[in-house]
Amino acid sequence: MNGHPGRDRQRVHDVFLVIMLLVIAWSVYRPDTARPFDYVDFPEDLLVLKAHAEFAEQFQAISQVYADHGRWKPVMHFLLVCQWSWFESWTPGWQWLRFGIMGAVILLAYSLFRRLRLDPLGSLGAAAFLVVSPAAVMGGMRLSTPEPVGLLFLVVACHIAIRSVRPVKAWLMAAMLLGLMWTKEIMTVAFVFPVLLAISVSETGSLERPRLGLNERSVLRPLAVAFMIGSTPILWTWLSAPSGSFASRYGTNAVSLGDVAGASIAAWLPFAPVSANTSTTLIALAAFLALTVAGWAQALQPGTSRQHQRWLLVLSVTVPVLGAVAFAPWPYYLLVYALPFALPGAILLGQAATSLGGVSAISRILAAASLTIVLTFAWGQAANEASRLRALHEVFAQSVTRVAEMPDVDTVLVAVAPEQYDSQGNFGPRFKRYAALLGLRWPDIRDVRCSDPQVPGNRVIGLRLNLMCPTSTSTPTIVVYHYRFEWPSPWPRRDSVTVTFPGSAP
Repeated sequence: MNGHPGRDRQRVHDVFLVIMLLVIAWSVYRPDTARPFDYVDFPEDLLVLKAHAEFAEQFQAISQVYADHGRWKPVMHFLLVCQWSWFESWTPGWQWLRFGIMGAVILLAYSLFRRLRLDPLGSLGAAAFLVVSPAAVMGGMRLSTPEPVGLLFLVVACHIAIRSVRPVKAWLMAAMLLGLMWTKEIMTVAFVFPVLLAISVSETGSLERPRLGLNERSVLRPLAVAFMIGSTPILWTWLSAPSGSFASRYGTNAVSLGDVAGASIAAWLPFAPVSANTSTTLIALAAFLALTVAGWAQALQPGTSRQHQRWLLVLSVTVPVLGAVAFAPWPYYLLVYALPFALPGAILLGQAATSLGGVSAISRILAAASLTIVLTFAWGQAANEASRLRALHEVFAQSVTRVAEMPDVDTVLVAVAPEQYDSQGNFGPRFKRYAALLGLRWPDIRDVRCSDPQVPGNRVIGLRLNLMCPTSTSTPTIVVYHYRFEWPSPWPRRDSVTVTFPGSAP
């Protein structure tokens, strides 16, 4: 029995686009390029693991450390201990596993967007969002972040949500909810996306107004049970944490509309709207806005699929805003926090390309051209950031080793940018923790501002990173080169991350 020729061609087309997405992801993240461990979070976590020999002891110890901060993340703790058991200090193993998680997300996201009736062009754009956006880059490069793991639970839940109603569907979704909650507590808000899909998908696969009939209630009941089971240890850990713990600071910050708007935009815009070249940024931003506005104007025209597309618009706008509101009281905000909410947020771009491309041959060319501008600009920015981070990790690790080899040094003064300076110590102490991870002796260390005197006494050296204090004119001691693209040129330029050690100990 022969297959349908058109359907077979479409499958081949989809497979080709998925492979292209994975190649794009590989070109950004380069899991084959070994790099030192990230200096954020990892030194503290791995020091705890190294202090214990058995798997169960390691899991209990790392869980207790986070419990003292009011955090409950057993899925991430289990994965962390597993990776240490498998790879220890062999960073390519960590990198390839993270790339595998991101690759699974990309494959499943593309399939999800196709099932939500985005065409190949729109699905390519939406799935590429999860490769090149600033949130994705931070999630792929910082191996300790839980967001990619939570996103994997989320996209699997979405696939389950749009299937026919069956008893097993509800319990599988409940398992995904529990996994997401126990990967990172506050990501639970993102689960509103598959829940809304589950109660709005019709028998034909189109999205309609949410319903709460018998079938929908049969899905929601197991989710409610999973939510109660999942939230009980989260709340207990939070309430029993010591005073002043990290989790206890949730809600202490004043929530501003600017913070909510910025976090929402991070889930909608596939690139950071800043660049050394303002004109190229404006071109990319204009292409994004033109495609989005024109595409959604076409999507909301009266027609048989208008209700489906209208509901997609509601989901792509509402869920990222809910995530931004949930994170607004957090003590600080990192772009990676937007990653789970970028799954629905990417639909804003993908559906626009689908709708505009379906009008005529000319509109399809315009949609493809606009999407090409947006994605190539975003790819260049993502590749630059990933390359810079690899160089930064290498410079950091070399600095730790270099200072440890210096004789008669009692104190290291680390110059810190004014906006990141903390009198209690923020950036500088990371060097000493990293040295402890490597088993190296390190002198006392404290942060100073970039404008402070370089070396105020004997047996003291300074440490200046050009990314922190770019005005330094001293000859760098450590230089690590990396590439940088300047859109629209396809040829990279050489840039560098450097460290200087002003002063010298006698």
